[in-house]
Amino acid sequence: MLKKIVLLVGVVGILGVGACHKMGGHRDPNKMIDKVSQRIEKKLELRAEQKPAFAALVEKVRAHAVAQQQKGKASLLEVKKALDKDAVDIERIAGLAKERVRDRATDQQIEAFIDEVAAFYKSLDPQQQKIVADLARDKLEWLE
Repeated sequence: MLKKIVLLVGVVGILGVGACHKMGGHRDPNKMIDKVSQRIEKKLELRAEQKPAFAALVEKVRAHAVAQQQKGKASLLEVKKALDKDAVDIERIAGLAKERVRDRATDQQIEAFIDEVAAFYKSLDPQQQKIVADLARDKLEWLE
């Protein structure tokens, strides 16, 4: 069970963490998501019937990343406004930070996404599953 959870977290990490952060100078989440997803699709050599499920996962990650980036930019502007006042409104800044943390995906959304990743993983053949496991292992080592 633990191995399955670690593998799923690794897969989500491959798609999500690699795509959502400003890695390699990529500030546009779309560019990074495209780069990561193309690399994964190439390594897995997905069959035609596997591509729609993979594309659906990629689009979920893309939608979440773009929405989070937009919310983050708006939040930063609010923080800058609060800092530009004569008297810094630390309560407003703290409130914005808390709001930003609460605005992340809910546990239910995360669990649903993990279930989708697990279903996609199960649709892969054994060789593809091994590739995903290797990629997940590499990503987990990078995150340590």
